[in-house]
Amino acid sequence: MAIELNKNRIAQCNVGNNLDVIASLDPKGYGVYKILYDLATAKAGGSYSMAAAKKINDILSKGEKVFFITGFVLTPFLKAETDGIAGTVMLARVLKKAYGIVPIYFCPKDAERGLKALTDKFEAAGQIIVFEKDVNLANSQAEDIIQGEFFNKHLEGKLPKACISIEAPGANVAGVYHNAAGLDVTCHEGKMDILFKKLQEMGVTTFAIGDLGNEIGMGALGEGICRYIPRTAKGECNCGCGGGILAATCADYLVTGTTSDWAAYALANAVAFISDKMELSPDRETVKLLLESEGQYGLIDMLGEPIAAVDGYDLEINLMVVSLMNKLVKDFKEQSKPYIKWYEEVALKGYFEEKV
Repeated sequence: MAIELNKNRIAQCNVGNNLDVIASLDPKGYGVYKILYDLATAKAGGSYSMAAAKKINDILSKGEKVFFITGFVLTPFLKAETDGIAGTVMLARVLKKAYGIVPIYFCPKDAERGLKALTDKFEAAGQIIVFEKDVNLANSQAEDIIQGEFFNKHLEGKLPKACISIEAPGANVAGVYHNAAGLDVTCHEGKMDILFKKLQEMGVTTFAIGDLGNEIGMGALGEGICRYIPRTAKGECNCGCGGGILAATCADYLVTGTTSDWAAYALANAVAFISDKMELSPDRETVKLLLESEGQYGLIDMLGEPIAAVDGYDLEINLMVVSLMNKLVKDFKEQSKPYIKWYEEVALKGYFEEKV
């Protein structure tokens, strides 16, 4: 086998694994992220961020429309959280620059102002659609998007090439939406999983990013999540619905992390790598400005403050994660040059034959 082919295959496997591990670092030490990492790795048969990036690279091209779903409203504050928004902006920015896609965003009203301002500011601008919170209205809205006036006017009679959900709430098997504490937050959340599921049923490739189990798409890891992660199994939530917090929707491709933002950065970096456009890797200064801007537009950290933090992780640790991913991807070619012969020698031993 040619050295260059071996190098590319092994590099994809290990760059992807590096990104997954970094996105799953556990500063709080309570173990959920390791569980999700193991489950998602087993499902993907290797690096899940690279598996998703490969699919994205295969299906996207200039002018294709891609749906992005995001926005989790936090109680008791009734404002949208920072997690998911920054990740959405950075991922959309990379896809827009790498492939020339046309992003269309769906979010609850609570996240509209922040998402609009940040996508405009960080070169990820696209149409933003506020999604309904009433389940009946949401069903009607979803139908219009896939086959009604919106479909004909804004999609020109063509379904999106992909639908990507980043930290968006998903209903459990009983139709109830939960926060991480296991409380019923159904009335506060946009019912965007209805659209996600309808698109999936019509053959649109779906991608989802989550960090617990109550997010759209996480049902794909259902058995393992319910077995090992608190409040996810039937009867374990705190609202009395009997369903647990696990989202019922199952994404085709799933990326997990300590925060959904970190997982989104991992996917964005995997896309930059697989498309051979490493210069698109999200960098420290851009993400710093993005995170510092979120609070200006009504977005809050999980503790209710409009600060540059995500899920309780302060600005510095967020930037450390971004910087390490950026360093690994942007400098990969230079770092790997002296070791080209090792790729061939390692490949001949066979370990990576079933892992890439």
